Amino acid sequence: MMKSKNIKDSVISAAFAFAIATVLLVLTFDGEITGFFRIGDVLPLSPFVNKESVRVAQGEIGYDGQFFLTIALDPTLDDNGTINALDNPKYRYKRIGYPLAGYILGVGNPKIIPYTLVGLNIVCITGLVLLISFFRDPEMTEDMPFPSALWILAFPGVWVCLTLTTADLFGSFLFVAALFLFKDRRYVLSAVVLAGACFTRETYLATVVVLAGLLFFQCRAKFTSYLLLSAIPPLAWFFFVNSYIQKGTTGVHENLAMPFTGINTKIRSIIGGGFSNIELFEGLCFTVLLITAALLAISVVRSRASLSIAHVVAFPIIAILIVSKMQILEYHAGYLRIFLDLWIILLLVPGAKWFRYARTVLLLLSGIASFLYVLNYTRL
Repeated sequence: MMKSKNIKDSVISAAFAFAIATVLLVLTFDGEITGFFRIGDVLPLSPFVNKESVRVAQGEIGYDGQFFLTIALDPTLDDNGTINALDNPKYRYKRIGYPLAGYILGVGNPKIIPYTLVGLNIVCITGLVLLISFFRDPEMTEDMPFPSALWILAFPGVWVCLTLTTADLFGSFLFVAALFLFKDRRYVLSAVVLAGACFTRETYLATVVVLAGLLFFQCRAKFTSYLLLSAIPPLAWFFFVNSYIQKGTTGVHENLAMPFTGINTKIRSIIGGGFSNIELFEGLCFTVLLITAALLAISVVRSRASLSIAHVVAFPIIAILIVSKMQILEYHAGYLRIFLDLWIILLLVPGAKWFRYARTVLLLLSGIASFLYVLNYTRL
């Protein structure tokens, strides 16, 4: 019965995501798949895109999806034009996981790869619903007025990733898969999957550390070593990229600052930004993010005697939010996808009645933000 319901929820999520993607492709992007990558006209185009048909956003530098597509079309950087088409080659190239997956699944065909990257995000939405359904304990299945795993469709970060074709859904899928395997005590496989997540975004190395620490305190040193060993391949890759590519930065200085510096600046920006539709939407999204982080932090404190795996992995994500600069927090399309895992963890954490009520309110607010985002984007 439970497995049948989980599969049904996954099918619903797949159909919903596919329907949104189809509307975008046919109506918003006029049938041109490159519309999903928000390609700007400031930087040179990838030498592997069809310049006659590519959809370009005039007057924009482009968004992250543009750079993931550029790398996916030439993952070995054989053409010098590929590096020239990247805004920060060193920073972009170390996050090779998602574009490499797109290249492999697209069998290296430049005409297929854009569709593969978009399709991979739809698959990840479906996979996340299935994983969340299996991850949650049986006693958690009735703690919401709506099937819990389908709440992921309320997360605005999901739709930001789909509409702009960024790597965050892929990273979140690997992240949750690793947590599921870890919870099932399949530590070796969990370590392998988590290593894959690190190739998608290096911040998942912090998850490796906290899970290794959890095993150490549980006196499972053998399995602790497996997790720590999983960090070696991505760390070796980062070292190689830093040595091989001279152009660009690591992104640390640009993105991280003293605690609460970026949050304080963002709050002041919202308060002084006026009451336009975009400012009100920005205020809604950032408020929901902060409340989500605060709710998880309170849950961690109140559950400190019996922390769940989801509680433990929330630590580094909340810490990154606290030290984030405005480079990350300035625009909703950035922080909604970068901190997508916070919303996902919200579904994985067990809680008392007060927590469940607060979570439901947050998810409803998130759903409103998602609806407004998709409605606005499909009209572009």
